[in-house]
Amino acid sequence: MVKKRWVVFLAVAVILLLAVAPLMAGQSKGITVKDSKGNVFTFKSYPKRIVSLAPSNTEILFALGLDKYIVGVTNFCDYPAAAKKKAKVGDAFNVNVEKIVSLKPDLVVAQDSISPDAIKKLQNLKIKVFVLKEPKNFNDILNNIKLVGRATGKYSKAVSITNNMQARLNKLTAKLKKYNKKPSVLVEVDYAYGLYVAGPNTFINDLLVKAGGKNVITSGSWVNLSDEKLLTLNPDYILLADTAYLKPDQHPYKRELWQALRAVKEKKVIDSIDPNLIVRPGPRTIDGIEKLAKALHPGLK
Repeated sequence: MVKKRWVVFLAVAVILLLAVAPLMAGQSKGITVKDSKGNVFTFKSYPKRIVSLAPSNTEILFALGLDKYIVGVTNFCDYPAAAKKKAKVGDAFNVNVEKIVSLKPDLVVAQDSISPDAIKKLQNLKIKVFVLKEPKNFNDILNNIKLVGRATGKYSKAVSITNNMQARLNKLTAKLKKYNKKPSVLVEVDYAYGLYVAGPNTFINDLLVKAGGKNVITSGSWVNLSDEKLLTLNPDYILLADTAYLKPDQHPYKRELWQALRAVKEKKVIDSIDPNLIVRPGPRTIDGIEKLAKALHPGLK
C-alpha cells in the first residue's frame, strides 16, 4: 500500500514538473514585452527602477502598486501625493537626460508626444524607453494601462483596473440611454496662449461623447479658436479643462466677448471638475467621464 502511494506521488510530481517546465524555460530566456511603437524589450527580471515622463504614466504606475519602484517623475506629476516626493526629471518638452541617467533606471515610461531627441539620447545611452502612444479614445487608455502592466509584471492588476473602468462605463452608458438630447460642448484646454480647444480627433472628444455630450468642434485635434468663431458656434456648455492655469479675471464669466454665449448667459460653464480627470488619460479617466455626465445631465444618478 505504501509502495502504491509512492508510485502515485511520483507520477503526480512528474506531471507537475512537465507542466511548469515550459514556464521555467521561458523565464530563463528573460521577459519580453512590446511598446506602442512596436519596440521589443527583454528583461532578465521585471523593472525595479522606473522613471515616468508624463503625469498620466505616473498615475498608471502608482495605480499598479509600483510606488517603491518609481525613482523619477516629471515636474507636473502631482497625483497621488506621494508622486510629489519623487525625484524630478523635467517634463515632456524639457527632459533632463543627465538627471535620468543619474537615477540608473532600468525602464523609462514615455508618451510618444515627448521630444524625439530626448528619446534618442536615452536610447543611445542604452536606457530602455517604453513608449505609449497618445490615446485617441477610451479603449486606447485601457490598452496603455495594460501595456504598462505587462512591462512591469503587474498585468493581472492592470486587467482588474481596466475591467472596473469598463464596467463603470457600461453602467453609465445604460443610464444615459433615457437622455435623447446630447448638449453641445466646447472643451477649453488652454486660454493663456490663445483659446485652444479639443477637437474630434482627441481622446477628450471620446470622453465627452461617452458622457452624453457632443463636441461643438467638428474637425481637427487641438484647435486654436478665435472668439469670433466661438460666438457663431454658441455651445450649450463650456467645459474648462484648464482651471489650474486660469487667473480669476480669465474665467469665461469675466470675458467681455463671451457674455453673448448661451453657456455664459445660462451659467453652464463647467468649472468644478478637476481638469486632470479630463486631460490625463489614465485610471482616473472614468471618474472624469462620470462627473461630466452628471454635469451635462442634471438629475443623473
